[in-house]
Amino acid sequence: MELFSGAAALSLMVATLGLPVAEPIDIMDNDNYDLLRPEVRRMVESRIEVEDPLLLSMAPVCGPSSPLQNLNEMREEYADNFYNLRQQWYPVVKWLTDLIKKRPSNGREVLLENPWPSKIWTLKCMLELLEEAPCNNFTGELGASATGSMSVWPQ
Repeated sequence: MELFSGAAALSLMVATLGLPVAEPIDIMDNDNYDLLRPEVRRMVESRIEVEDPLLLSMAPVCGPSSPLQNLNEMREEYADNFYNLRQQWYPVVKWLTDLIKKRPSNGREVLLENPWPSKIWTLKCMLELLEEAPCNNFTGELGASATGSMSVWPQ
């Protein structure tokens, strides 16, 4: 199952290989899947639990944390706007890290995609996740670990 903002390229690729694929969830410009709303996150999480995909691929909107925005936020007239936008998206990122913690314990795989220079990787919740390195109970595989500096995102 793919949670994505854009083209569902991974779902298309998997389907063209003849493998089963859950209906992807487009979180970009789709009011039905506005992850900023807690009730929508609960609904999506319920769907994930019911469909129980082997792989959950998540590509959250990277605008608030993208490397380009890191440059733009240096301009005073944009700084407050970026802080507010990141503050809005923090609960979504925290929710994603909670999902990531749950899935491997059930023998499932998770893929979270965002550009490496993205500020998402420097958030406290993400650093804690990476330090925990959740274990896949089915394969025994440990997750990756990484270190980074804290960001200006809300903690």
